Amino acid sequence: MPDATADRIALRNLVETYAHGCDARDEAVLVSCFVDGGTLVVHWLDRDATTMIAPDDIRRIPRTLGAYDRTLHFIGNHRAHIDGDDGAGETYCFAHHISGTSDHVMAIRYEDTYRRTPDGWKFVVRELRLEWTEDRPVTR
Repeated sequence: MPDATADRIALRNLVETYAHGCDARDEAVLVSCFVDGGTLVVHWLDRDATTMIAPDDIRRIPRTLGAYDRTLHFIGNHRAHIDGDDGAGETYCFAHHISGTSDHVMAIRYEDTYRRTPDGWKFVVRELRLEWTEDRPVTR
């Protein structure tokens, strides 16, 4: 019988690994978070959703984030429901995007579908729902 506590820790590690991959601009890390053919769906505030499929489309994320001097994805609440080798969860994130002395902050809610694989838990579908944005000055 799977260990529910270990599974929850592994799923939290998965969402943190994804955030780290974004900030490190590491396409190998980002691709490793998804099952082959897994999808990331980005729901923008002011335009149609964008769907990216792993591994090919996911590799674009580091180049896109490269437009910023640095980023910091801060993971907050994480809830997961596990049913055998499948799961679903929700993760809150504040994503900071620094350019010069400007911080473009995105409040994000991820809705995730997970699958346990021989290599550990992976995203099958990760839906990024942009809740709001805020621009802040920063001192560097």
